[in-house]
Formats: sequence, C-alpha cells, structure tokens
Amino acid sequence: MRSQELIAVPVTTSAPASISVSDQPLRITRRQLWLDVGIPFLATRVALLLVGWFSRYFPPSPDYPLQDAVARGWHFSPYRLLDIWGRWDTGWYISIVRDGYMLRGDLAQQQSNVSFFPLYPYLVRALLWPVPVQWQSDGVVLLAGVILSNLFLLGGLIFLYLLTVELTQTSDVAQRAVLYLLLFPTAFFFSAFYTDAAFLFLSVAALYAAQRRSWAWAALTAALLGITRPLGVLIIPVLAWLYLSSIEWRINKIRADFLWLLLTPLPFLLYLAWIGQATGDFLAPVSAQQAFFRDFAWPWTTVFAPVNANL
Repeated sequence: MRSQELIAVPVTTSAPASISVSDQPLRITRRQLWLDVGIPFLATRVALLLVGWFSRYFPPSPDYPLQDAVARGWHFSPYRLLDIWGRWDTGWYISIVRDGYMLRGDLAQQQSNVSFFPLYPYLVRALLWPVPVQWQSDGVVLLAGVILSNLFLLGGLIFLYLLTVELTQTSDVAQRAVLYLLLFPTAFFFSAFYTDAAFLFLSVAALYAAQRRSWAWAALTAALLGITRPLGVLIIPVLAWLYLSSIEWRINKIRADFLWLLLTPLPFLLYLAWIGQATGDFLAPVSAQQAFFRDFAWPWTTVFAPVNANL
C-alpha cells in the first residue's frame, strides 16, 4: 500500500529503553491532515456562507456609513455570497490594489489608505495580473482577495497543526487547536478581504520554522509579517528569544544563522523609507492612524477610559 506520510515530527513516545526516543517520529498522514484540518476548514466556511445567505432576512445596520450600498443591498458585488466578505476596510485595500497609495490631505486629520500595509493588497494585485483590466470590477478584485485570504487561512491552519504537534507531542491537541480557532466568534475575518489570514499564516509559519531551528525561513516569514500589519514587527523579539533559548542563552554559542534574524526588519524599514519619500513623513503609516481615532496609550487606558466606546 502506498504510504501517505506527509511529515515526521519527533515526539516523546513510550518506547523500549534500547530505542532512541528521537527515532520514533509521529507520522502525520495526508488523510489525518485532511480530517483534522481540511474538513473543519470546509465545514466552517460553508456554515459562514449559510449565515451570510440567511442574513438577508435581517435589517441592515443603520450605522453603516455607505447608505447607497445599504439601499441597493450590496457593496462590492451583487452576488451576495461573495459580497458578504467585503466590508469597511475592504474598500481601503481595494483602493491600494487599484491605484496604490494616495494622500488625501493631512494624514492626522484626513483618512487615507496610507494607514494600511502593502503585502496583502499587492499580492491581490499580482493575483489579478492575468485578468484583463476591463474585467477587473470591484467584484472580481474582491473575489481574488477572498481566494487569497482562504489560501492563507488554510496554510495557517496547517502550520498551526504541525506546530502544535511539535510542541505537545500529540495530534489530539493540534486537532482541537485548529477547531477552536475556526469556531472563534470573529474567525470569519480570516476569509474576508482583510489581512488577518495572511497575518495568521506568516506568524505561525515563523514560529514553526523557529521551533525547527530553520532560522532563514523564520526570518523570511517574519520579514513579510512586518509589512502585513503594523504589529507584525513584534515577531522580531519573539524570534530572538527563541534563538537564544535554543542555545541556552550562552552568547558564545551564537552562530552565523543569527544573522538571518538581523535582516528581519529590513522590508519594514524599506517600506517606511519608500512611503516617507512619497509623503514626506517616514512614520506616515503611524501618523495616519490618528485619522482613524487610533493612538498610542497605556494598556489600562483602553479598559478604564476608552475613546468612542460603543456600550
């Protein structure tokens, strides 16, 4: 019978004393990956489509800012099962896909797409490259982004599964980790025209690579994470901590592979330099957050004195 082995993860298992524990890998087959990751992914996406379909029987939100979209019953596409995945910041990302970054006045006062990081929208643009320009309606752009988001989500779930197996030495915990993530109330954002799925994929992939001491791959995925969302750069101290832990915090054990981690912030810094040339402000993505009522604050400020709180 043909083997279905996908990957072998070294784990601690019950074994005779004469057999090395590291020689007893846990076999993750394609069938097991399909049952533990593929089926929950498909089942939850179908369930969300059903929710989106039946939502037509509920009144639209009176607070949605684009009343013309509310009046016609859709925003980006007349096909409801596609249109449900595009709301709010989707419009900003689509503007980057179509026209790149544009200034609309004072960054701190006027909302603009400079607030949003480039990796996801430019990947959508690359995905649309074979499509003739006259066919690139908002609905087609939305479809490309939704496909990309779901591919990122599926990849992120696979890496989460493998990472959890690596850490817990059992597939049962990994199965539940995937299921609980998919069942989380706001997990529908992973399939929407947002950066959440890309952030999930790159962050978990970086941690999985670090766990396996593949520092070049960890640095590459972390570097891309830094131009996905503003908080992506916070993966850098995490990877540094994992590297130093792997050498037991002994500085004399640092090797050349640590240099990969030093290159991790490079795409983020290049992005700031590029956007700074265009806007005159090298911290433009941070400054632009103020127009969206976001600013730096102490953690407890959000709890005890939230701004624009919707009780």
